[in-house]
Amino acid sequence: MSGQWVWLLPQALWLLPLVVIGWWFAHFRAQTLPTVQLRHAFIDRWLTKTALSGSSAAQRHWWGLTAVWLVLALAQPAWQTPGKIQTQPLTQASGMLVVETSVSLLLQEADGKTRLQQLQGFVSQLTALRHDQARTGLVVFADAVYPVLSPTQDRHQMSSMVSRLDAAFAGREDAALLEAVQFAGWQLVEQSAVNPWLLLITDGAHTATRGQLDEVMAWLRRHSIRVSVLLLGSDEAIESSASGLLYMPRQAALAEALSDYGAQVVKVEDAAAVSQLLAQLTQTVASEATETDTTAEDSQALSSFFLLLALLSALLMWWREMRDAVV
Repeated sequence: MSGQWVWLLPQALWLLPLVVIGWWFAHFRAQTLPTVQLRHAFIDRWLTKTALSGSSAAQRHWWGLTAVWLVLALAQPAWQTPGKIQTQPLTQASGMLVVETSVSLLLQEADGKTRLQQLQGFVSQLTALRHDQARTGLVVFADAVYPVLSPTQDRHQMSSMVSRLDAAFAGREDAALLEAVQFAGWQLVEQSAVNPWLLLITDGAHTATRGQLDEVMAWLRRHSIRVSVLLLGSDEAIESSASGLLYMPRQAALAEALSDYGAQVVKVEDAAAVSQLLAQLTQTVASEATETDTTAEDSQALSSFFLLLALLSALLMWWREMRDAVV
């Protein structure tokens, strides 16, 4: 497999000119320094007289070469090979979940579930039906937009993140609905998703105050992104004081407006429609493929190799001096 040579600390290579300058001036320094005479048992045993009285040309060359090896080791050379790219079948279309997390999701419905629990229950069913090769992303919104997950194959992570969501996570009202929808669509376009879909999960209890619906839907249609809406809550007011909030029925205005633009709108209490929506979001895509990076980039450090060369060079100098001293 092809690879490339890299320096993890290339700044250290600036020491090489200093090594060359030091090697060049070592010749003049050796000629001008006086002879040094030292007497000690350790010095007499392990250091030769030539090492104390001055360096020969060969010694200067070896010391220079040792310094070069040390600088190269300090620069941390490495051989990097790219990760393996494997083509896997794309069994299901990529999609994005755009989830409202305003304070109204705390409201409790007639069946005893909160709107947040309705949301989490649906996502749990969806992720259970998604294949391991399918990519699903998550964006949450209320007053602001928070991208939680880019389209990923890790459906267990998706389920875990949704189970940890809380009402009012991104603010109190759903003013950023259109911004969240367009941001999710942009993520699908960035990944060049095939037959992508976008599912908006909201109760429509508030009104999006920023952005133009016609512009957003036209942009999604231009990029062939299918839009579906799952409406949480109930159309009629009910007696519910468990959350401490005044009950707000979901609003039909948003659903009607989205329907006019071709979006599929499903109410959470309509079991047949919900099952049909799940089938559409998990249907098999024929004869398509996606490339997935299955392994990370491999990097093999080479610093130890240059440190070994420096050690061998120093030992060779010492051995030659000891041999010359004996002779």
